[in-house]
Amino acid sequence: RATRKQALEPAVRRVGMKPSIGASAEADVPSPKRLKLADLLELCGLQSEAPAGGLDALSADECKRLCQQLLPRVELQQELCRVGREQDELARELEHKRVDVATLEAKMQAYQLLKDVRMRVDSALKMGEP
Repeated sequence: RATRKQALEPAVRRVGMKPSIGASAEADVPSPKRLKLADLLELCGLQSEAPAGGLDALSADECKRLCQQLLPRVELQQELCRVGREQDELARELEHKRVDVATLEAKMQAYQLLKDVRMRVDSALKMGEP
C-alpha cells in the first residue's frame, strides 16, 4: 500500500513543487482526484480551508474556490522553477564568459610582450648596423 508521500511524488514533480507533508504522510491514499486536490491544498498550506468532514464534503463551489486559490500558487511555483533553471543557465554562461575574458586578456598580454620584444630586437639590430 502506497503512502501519501509516495503517491504524491509524481504529481509533485510534474508541478515542480517540493513535498512538505508532515505526520500524515503514512495515511491511506484517497481516490486519485481527491488525492490531487487534498495534497495540493496541503502543499500550499490551505488544508485549514477544507471542511471538517474532509474533502468529500466539499461542494462544487468550495472546490472551485479552492482551485482558484491553488492555481496562482501552482503557477508561481512553476515560474519559480523556470526562473531557477534560467538562473543556473545564466550562471554557467557567465562562468564561460569569464573564462573567455581571462583567455583574451592573456592573449593581449602575450601580444603586447611579443610587440615589446620585437621593438627591442629591432632597436638592437639597428644599433649593431654599421
